[in-house]
Amino acid sequence: MKVWISALLLTVLSACASTPVDLATAPYVSVDRVHATNLLEKGAGKVPVIISYDHFQDIGTMSFTFYVDWEPVAYMREGEQLRIFLTPGRHILSAVAGKRKDSPFATTLVDHFTSDGEYHYRISPDGPQLIPM
Repeated sequence: MKVWISALLLTVLSACASTPVDLATAPYVSVDRVHATNLLEKGAGKVPVIISYDHFQDIGTMSFTFYVDWEPVAYMREGEQLRIFLTPGRHILSAVAGKRKDSPFATTLVDHFTSDGEYHYRISPDGPQLIPM
């Protein structure tokens, strides 16, 4: 009985796992769902940041609104990616299920960005999580 319950639990949990997107083939978020189009523009000294939204093996789909410093940037769908450019320094990144800031299904992290590299974060609905890569 314990073996059967353990096997069932493992099957259920693995069925809810997310899979990272392949950035080489993942579509970009449509511009009509980008609220902060100014962040799409490269600029001198700006830091490239890639946000990708994992594929999720679950019933139905979930969309996330991605925020920088509490301002909405883009409404992302499963399997998409977004490339933005931030000024160096400290920024607050958030991913919130749906379009409401007060969603209980949200994740936030604070990071310090320097102009010497490219940053990549995954939105994973497992939790949810915003995972630095």
